[in-house]
Amino acid sequence: MSEVASTGAAFVEVAQWNEGDPPTDIDGDPRPAGDRGLDYAGADIP
Repeated sequence: MSEVASTGAAFVEVAQWNEGDPPTDIDGDPRPAGDRGLDYAGADIP
Protein backbone atom coordinates (compact mmCIF):
# COMPACT_ATOMS: atom_id res chain seq x y z
CA MET A 1 0.00 0.00 0.00
CA SER A 2 1.34 3.43 -0.87
CA GLU A 3 1.96 6.09 1.76
CA VAL A 4 -0.80 8.24 0.24
CA ALA A 5 -3.30 5.40 0.55
CA SER A 6 -2.28 4.49 4.10
CA THR A 7 -2.39 8.08 5.42
CA GLY A 8 -5.51 9.21 3.58
CA ALA A 9 -3.59 12.13 2.05
CA ALA A 10 -5.39 11.59 -1.26
CA PHE A 11 -8.62 12.80 0.37
CA VAL A 12 -7.29 16.03 1.92
CA GLU A 13 -8.91 19.20 0.58
CA VAL A 14 -10.73 17.46 -2.26
CA ALA A 15 -14.20 18.02 -0.84
CA GLN A 16 -16.09 21.21 -0.16
CA TRP A 17 -17.99 21.94 3.03
CA ASN A 18 -21.29 23.71 2.35
CA GLU A 19 -23.87 25.33 4.56
CA GLY A 20 -26.10 22.57 5.95
CA ASP A 21 -23.29 20.00 6.13
CA PRO A 22 -22.45 18.59 9.58
CA PRO A 23 -20.22 20.87 11.70
CA THR A 24 -18.13 17.89 12.89
CA ASP A 25 -16.84 14.58 11.54
CA ILE A 26 -17.99 11.21 12.87
CA ASP A 27 -15.62 11.46 15.88
CA GLY A 28 -16.62 15.04 16.73
CA ASP A 29 -13.58 16.73 15.14
CA PRO A 30 -14.61 20.12 13.74
CA ARG A 31 -15.18 20.59 10.03
CA PRO A 32 -14.15 23.85 8.34
CA ALA A 33 -16.06 26.95 9.31
CA GLY A 34 -17.68 28.79 6.48
CA ASP A 35 -19.49 27.90 3.32
CA ARG A 36 -17.39 26.36 0.52
CA GLY A 37 -14.39 25.64 2.75
CA LEU A 38 -12.00 22.93 1.60
CA ASP A 39 -12.55 19.75 3.57
CA TYR A 40 -11.47 16.13 3.87
CA ALA A 41 -13.60 13.75 1.81
CA GLY A 42 -15.12 11.14 4.08
CA ALA A 43 -16.86 10.72 7.40
CA ASP A 44 -13.69 10.89 9.53
CA ILE A 45 -10.90 13.45 9.36
CA PRO A 46 -7.72 11.50 10.16
